[in-house]
Amino acid sequence: MAAGDRSWNLDLFRLWVSEEIINKIAGVPPPHPSLGPDKITWGATLTGSFSLKSAYGKIRKVILNLKEHLLEIPWKFKGPQWICFFLWLTLKQHILTNAERVMQGIGSSSDCGFCGQDYKDVYN
Repeated sequence: MAAGDRSWNLDLFRLWVSEEIINKIAGVPPPHPSLGPDKITWGATLTGSFSLKSAYGKIRKVILNLKEHLLEIPWKFKGPQWICFFLWLTLKQHILTNAERVMQGIGSSSDCGFCGQDYKDVYN
């Protein structure tokens, strides 16, 4: 992908990637012969070697960060504090469903109060 004059051959890149990506590539210096052959490395490990364990760890970290971010959203709500708290409990799935209330003896019907269906989760 690098031309003989130590610059990128960007025309080859245009066949595969968008102009936005090409601009990012243009900002990276092409490989230099004195540094040895160019090689691909995996950024999720210190050695640069790919492993399924490191890929799983990377994905898991992204998911955990997403969950943490999701739980911050209710606290940014501009309204009564009890609504923020209710939204936060709902996202954490700590609100008792009607089915759970019946099992604990504090409810008489496990049906949804809005649609009448028998649901077991908070998101109905």
